Amino acid sequence: MVTPLRLAFLNLRADIGAGPVAAGAFWMRVVVFALCCMVGFGASPAQASDRQLGLAAAPYPPLTTVAKDGYLDRIVQEAFARADIELTYQATSPGRGLYGSLTGEFDGYFATPDLQGTALAALVRVPEVIHAGKSGGVYLREDITMMDKEYLKPYRVGYVKGWKQVKDMLKDVPDLYAAESSSHLLEMLVRDRVDVAYMFFLQARYQAQRQEVSGLKFSDHTFVTELFIHLSPEHADLADDLAAAIRSMKADGTLEDIMAPAMMKWGAK
Repeated sequence: MVTPLRLAFLNLRADIGAGPVAAGAFWMRVVVFALCCMVGFGASPAQASDRQLGLAAAPYPPLTTVAKDGYLDRIVQEAFARADIELTYQATSPGRGLYGSLTGEFDGYFATPDLQGTALAALVRVPEVIHAGKSGGVYLREDITMMDKEYLKPYRVGYVKGWKQVKDMLKDVPDLYAAESSSHLLEMLVRDRVDVAYMFFLQARYQAQRQEVSGLKFSDHTFVTELFIHLSPEHADLADDLAAAIRSMKADGTLEDIMAPAMMKWGAK
């Protein structure tokens, strides 16, 4: 098959030696052909890279998982698809994911609360919540009653490492311990290494089901954490497109439909 590119070269060769006028036309074609190549082959990669992001996310099942099939994984995947942005991402720790988004290792991070403090201030928050989760104290002992966070002070309290918002909130608790994961935190509670596990209630019920732990109790004191997507500064121009995509998912019920099975299984009782 003769391609358009091959025909172009045939036409160029036909003009060579056909006289001064034809030769001038030949060189004009060469210039135009070169410019077309620059536009056709040079601009496309730049345009593609502007709409392709590699993000990081810490695994917090069932919301986010290493297999990328958690409920928030699916919400974020749908939001990027609606915004026409190609998404790749990998599971990593919150620290590496967030600071890697500043150093260029990643293009952003999800799902995290609104970031505070100067170290991460440069990251751009997509201005639309992807999930609001209720968290608080989770415990097994009958003698614990938690009406507010002040009730935590006499107890050994654990939380999932990397959750800076909770760490700051619990800074006055004398015995504070960081677990590597939600499953590790629940295991610490079962083995009596902590008295209270501070975690998302949905996540606690999910882990209890998986680890066959019964008798969990939940504090009256609760803390609602809104989770967002954050982008590295060079991709700030994509924040509004993603926000619009998330709003459209809320408007047509897609976001609620994705979260509904999780809320039915492990949500507020």
